[in-house]
Formats: sequence, structure tokens, C-alpha cells
Amino acid sequence: KISLGTTVKMVTAGNGFTCALTTPGALYCWGLLPGSAQFVALIGSARFSPVRLASGLTFKSISANSKQVCGVTTDGRGICL
Repeated sequence: KISLGTTVKMVTAGNGFTCALTTPGALYCWGLLPGSAQFVALIGSARFSPVRLASGLTFKSISANSKQVCGVTTDGRGICL
């Protein structure tokens, strides 16, 4: 069970990792290491507790593929980690 201390708007999963978008627009990810070097730098090699990513941004949607998570920010920018 994962607790983020707020409601979750959306969940997406990649190859061994999961990400959640909270209702306020924060992005949290956890799980095993995907292949993206940028994602590795952000989350570490294996995390089983949620790590907030892109803390200066708020998202309106997220989606994951096997190696990264991407999202659309509330100001309309596309960001992939």
C-alpha cells in the first residue's frame, strides 16, 4: 500500500515502476529502475517508496512507457523523465 497523503487523480505504470499524479498535480514514482538515465538520476536504482519528481511543476496528465514517464503540465508543456 502506497500513501501519498492526498488523493490520486491518475496512475500509470512502466517496466517495473509506477507513477501517480495527485489531484493537486504532483508527480510521484516508485519501483524498479527503468532504462532512462535521467529517471535513474531522479529516483535511484530501486525505490519502493514514492519519490516526488519535477517538484517545481504541476501536471494535468501523465503516461508511462517501458523506460520513462511523460506528462503534460498545467501550462501545456510536455515533459518526459
